[in-house]
Parts: sequence; structure tokens; C-alpha cells
Amino acid sequence: DRFAAVFALTPLPAEVEEVSFRVAFARDAAGNSMEEVNVFPGVWVDTRPPELLGLSCAPNALTDADLGPGAMVMDALFSEAMEPTAWPAIGFGPGEWAGVLVEEAVALPWLDEATYRARFGLYAAPVWEPAVEVLVSGARDRAGNPMLPRAVADALSVSLSGVGIAELPEQGDLQVWPVPVARGGTVQVRCTTCRVGDGVQWVDLQGHTVWQGALRSGFAKGQALDVPSLSAGMYLLIVQGSEGPVMARVMVE
Repeated sequence: DRFAAVFALTPLPAEVEEVSFRVAFARDAAGNSMEEVNVFPGVWVDTRPPELLGLSCAPNALTDADLGPGAMVMDALFSEAMEPTAWPAIGFGPGEWAGVLVEEAVALPWLDEATYRARFGLYAAPVWEPAVEVLVSGARDRAGNPMLPRAVADALSVSLSGVGIAELPEQGDLQVWPVPVARGGTVQVRCTTCRVGDGVQWVDLQGHTVWQGALRSGFAKGQALDVPSLSAGMYLLIVQGSEGPVMARVMVE
């Protein structure tokens, strides 16, 4: 009184929430034909990969003023409910982006079942891209289907070509470590062209001098320099060396 049928599932993309079965034409040992039966609902079939419907970046035009943690929030909207433990991988191209846009931890990255939020910090690097391509891959829906990888062109632009003040040669003869540094802490500085009495400035990325003073000792071999009690963010450390001004970017936490 039992009959087993085995069905193969093809990889063709399909999504049907309720599949009914029709059973007919069987007969018993006495030759009586069965009454046709519809079994509804039967099974749920989902072999359709999820798609990235849209990508939003805020802001979508990043400049020097956006440097630092949490510079940009990116929301990715998918076509269906996604598996919350499979986070999408987000990359950028073409170009050298290592250390420029760095993804940061988000406590609740899924805003809802189909919207993923990523946060990126923008860090110092000489780069200018009027149109950055964002590559999204690696997520999957709750049925286990992997998403169709998608490249979203012109999603954002990045310009770190200026700092809001007259351009200076970054780094040059000035070396600063460790970075980032805690406000009120100490950094090690090495500068062969710096002398006692040279002017020192801490400048924010809007070009405002937030602290200034003078070197109290030479820095040819590396000396400690106290960091003023600044607000967290990216700053320029500028020293008016004997061969002209030198600069280094310093992240203060």
C-alpha cells in the first residue's frame, strides 16, 4: 500500500512557495482504479539566487573632510529574505584600495531581513577616483542559494587630493609612529631637517590650526612628542623644517 517516487531537482532558477501534487491512475490488486487526489499544499521549491536590487552610500562623494572612522554608511538591498549569518563581501575596484576604505564592525548589520548595512572608515592615501565600482558577493538567501555577484559602477567617488590648506609634501623627512595615537598621549617623531625652535602645528582637515608651538629638541634620531588633548579624528602634524615644511597625517583616537 506504499509507493515511493524520487524526484531530481534541477539547478534551473525557480521559486514556488506551494507546489501541489496530483496522484492518479493507480489501482489495487482487484483492478479497481483509484480516485484522483490533489495534495495541496505539498512542498516549497526555491532554487532562485537572490539579487542585489540597489546600493546606497552616504555620503557618496568622500573627501578629505570625511577621513576617519565611520566615514561612510552603505546599505545593500536584496530581492528576498537573506541568511543573517552570511554577510556579503564588499570590495572596491579598480585601483589600490587596501587601507583606504576599511570596513568596520556594525552591531546589527541586518536592518531587516533583506537590507544589509556596512560602515567604512576612510583613511589617508593619495587617491582620486571620480567613479568607484563597488563589488558585492558572498551573501545567500534563507534557502541556501548564493547571491548573484554584482558590480555597481559609479556608486561613489573618493577624492583625497587636498586638505583644505596649501599642499605640503606628505611625510617627506617627517616620520611619526605609532599611529593611531590616543589624545594626550605620545608619538615618536624622526626628522633630520628639524631643529630646536622649529615651529610645530597640529591642523585639522578643514585647515584650522588647533595647536602650535616650537620644537624643544632635535629629532634626527627620533624623539618623543606629546600629543595635545585633541578631539578624535585625523590631523596634520606640520613642522617648519630647515629645508621647508614637512607634514605627516596622524589619527587621534
